[in-house]
Amino acid sequence: MKKMIKVFTVGSLVLGMTSNIAMASSVLTSDSAEQVNAKAGVIQDDSLKEEKISYMSFEGYVKEIKSNNGYTSVIMTDGKSDEVIGQFNLKGDILVVNQDTATIQALDKIEKGQKIRGFYRKDMPMILIYPPVINPEFIMISSEDTKNFVKHSYFDESLTSIDNNLKLNISDSSVLIDKHGKSVDIEKLKNKDLVVVYDVSTKSIPAQTNPKQVIMLEKDADEMPVKDEALEKIIDSGYMANGVNMIPLKQVADHFGYETAWDNSTKTATLRKENSSFTVTIGQQMYGYNKSLQKFEVSPEIKDARTYVPESILELFQK
Repeated sequence: MKKMIKVFTVGSLVLGMTSNIAMASSVLTSDSAEQVNAKAGVIQDDSLKEEKISYMSFEGYVKEIKSNNGYTSVIMTDGKSDEVIGQFNLKGDILVVNQDTATIQALDKIEKGQKIRGFYRKDMPMILIYPPVINPEFIMISSEDTKNFVKHSYFDESLTSIDNNLKLNISDSSVLIDKHGKSVDIEKLKNKDLVVVYDVSTKSIPAQTNPKQVIMLEKDADEMPVKDEALEKIIDSGYMANGVNMIPLKQVADHFGYETAWDNSTKTATLRKENSSFTVTIGQQMYGYNKSLQKFEVSPEIKDARTYVPESILELFQK
């Protein structure tokens, strides 16, 4: 008899919860999906979330914008001080989304002081330097008083986020695009990393919304990473100097097909390949790349009759 009572009681609770959620779904809130769940006391398990999500993001506030050999460099701070926390290198055709208006905008419309967030693959090769230099696949800019929320997550077959915070109800007004800004249909969104721009949602669990804009993040066929074992060996042969990994310049140059010339009187190495060139001088942090001046974290030095430079130079070799 007690077991029957227990089963009946649990069933009543489930029915009651379902009823409450259904009723709540007609109530809209200007809170984010995360805020709705937090108020309801929902505890998140991030382990599955981390496993499923293929993309990451980095954000800061625009301090400086400069053109740099065919791409745009955006230098960022945390918005509280002038300390640089990172740099985005942006291609001219990168997708730029304005969170405030949920629309695409031109790259040259980015302004100093704006909040900027870049999205990139977790498996994207990155040089381990600080501040980090990142090549995002698409970026989002916003103002401090934006009324729209952004949700980045893996969304399943039902278009529910992996953390069960948000469910998408796609409407005719929802703009659905890929990371290149091209239109996609709703079926393509399922079981993918999505970046969602929305304003209001329901007070349910999960919160539901008619999104303003959905950006689908997916690898292109030609973006599958290729492991470069030879380059990894060169990197591993280096040593640490003041927290920076130093790698042999000549071996790197040979690996990427550059011809190397050495001027012993000035202790300067010149690397050339077609229209690309490097000029590196021992003991000097500034070095030449094509027609621009770049700066190493630490100065190049000679060790065991070899010239060593910071690993960060690979960013330019791999462009």
